Amino acid sequence: EKDDMRRVRLLVNHCEKFLTHSSLLTDASSGIIQGKLGIMYSYLGNNLKAKDILTKSYDNLARYLPENHENIAEVLVYLGEAHADIGDHEKPETFLEQSLLIYRKYCPDKPLKIASTLVSLGRVYRLIGLYEEAKDRLEEALSIYRKHVAEDYAKLVWALVQLGDIYRNLNDYQKAENLLEEAMAICKQKIPKNYIKLSAVSLHLGKLYRDIGRYDKAVELFEKSLAISDEYLPTNSMINASLVGNLGILYRELGTYEKGKEFFEKA
Repeated sequence: EKDDMRRVRLLVNHCEKFLTHSSLLTDASSGIIQGKLGIMYSYLGNNLKAKDILTKSYDNLARYLPENHENIAEVLVYLGEAHADIGDHEKPETFLEQSLLIYRKYCPDKPLKIASTLVSLGRVYRLIGLYEEAKDRLEEALSIYRKHVAEDYAKLVWALVQLGDIYRNLNDYQKAENLLEEAMAICKQKIPKNYIKLSAVSLHLGKLYRDIGRYDKAVELFEKSLAISDEYLPTNSMINASLVGNLGILYRELGTYEKGKEFFEKA
């Protein structure tokens, strides 16, 4: 995945150069390129930059494309995600519900797009504490992914992780463990080279084991996840920050205060 990161950064440079030649681009094409650029910044973990570029993209596309255009729906999904990732939990729901409406009404032949939007919406509802609403969206998304499982195992894994987190929040730990362990099994069997997804699953499974008091298992999973993310992700990524903070909490719970302090300071 290091190669993937390098390719994405190269594409970012190309897109930014394209956008400097405004005289050669229509406003609509500029908006489309801005959208792809914002999505790439999201992939690289630069959520503030992604939000700013995606906002410009949406403004352009909304002026020059039909309001039901698929490109608008795609930008709205990532714009909602970007707002959620920087801690703004008010706007994402509006963006994502609008996107879902476009996909359901005008792109019914693209179920994976619908499912992906449902997962993003479920995640946002979870972040604002609307667990039942989140569960409904994620159950629907998971049902779609199970029907099209061979087309995108990584998205199936992410749906399982998000739904597992919901059941953890609802204190249904057995259901949460079943979903997260299924996600881990799929990672290992079907997408073993998707190290970033493996790191994310380890992080969420570690949180579950922490919550039920299995601290040694949680530490093992967090350490595994951190080793992967240190190698494949930027040091300022959201996953790294979450891992370091969680390890600090765990070592404190285990009575290893100096090690816990070390991780808190790093976080």
